[in-house]
Amino acid sequence: MGSDVEAAAVDAMHEVPPAPRSRSRELPLSAPPEQHDLFRRLLDPDHMLAVFRRELPPRAERAIRVASCGVRPGRSEKPYRKGRLELVYRLGIEVGGEPPRQREYLLLGISPVEAGFPGPDLVQRARSLRDHAAVWPFVQLALHVQDLQLGLLLFPMDPALPGLATITGPDGARLLAGFLPECRAGAGIERIECELKHYKPFNRAVLRVRAQLSIPVARATERTVYAKVFYDDRGAASHRELASLWSVPQRSTFLRVPEPLRYGPGE
Repeated sequence: MGSDVEAAAVDAMHEVPPAPRSRSRELPLSAPPEQHDLFRRLLDPDHMLAVFRRELPPRAERAIRVASCGVRPGRSEKPYRKGRLELVYRLGIEVGGEPPRQREYLLLGISPVEAGFPGPDLVQRARSLRDHAAVWPFVQLALHVQDLQLGLLLFPMDPALPGLATITGPDGARLLAGFLPECRAGAGIERIECELKHYKPFNRAVLRVRAQLSIPVARATERTVYAKVFYDDRGAASHRELASLWSVPQRSTFLRVPEPLRYGPGE
């Protein structure tokens, strides 16, 4: 079942039409003046497309061509005030030996970073994700582009959100099964598909997870779950509030709200 889950995650998150190229963005007033030139280059999709075409092929075990590049800054201006830029790059990549289509990859960019980036901790974390289906065919998941003072991490490798790698990886079905009442009643999960709906680097993300269920003496059915991943314990408060809200419509015939399944602090 693990291989099916991995294949489904790749299909849903990567084998999609390429996103349109982003336009260059204006810097907020909080960005330090001395870093304007660097930050503008990092936010320029045409400039970064050339950078990725130079930097990424040597990090893959199969021939690749970076076909498109979209970029957006992280969803907060706080890093700007500290002289730091956080970015999400969305790349369309053609992989040699596959049918003529583009896979979609996300890269988390951080600038400036120290010369020693990625460091032993990130190297170890990257090594643990080498078998994750979403990163194939890359063999180096964290790299340093020195001329841009840029550190790059291949999604789902966000150091603050390890749950992203867990739910989208081979253990995703096992993890999800512990949350679903259908599985506690005897159903099995045949496969899952994960789609990233919202992403704020180092902070939070929302995944839409579709599970194909196999229910005894019944036709297979589908369940959709939204998994919210946080860098801290805010999930506990969110679940508690949703559970309180959920208790109200149980007494109503027509009113319905999403059901909070569970909060898993270690998941």
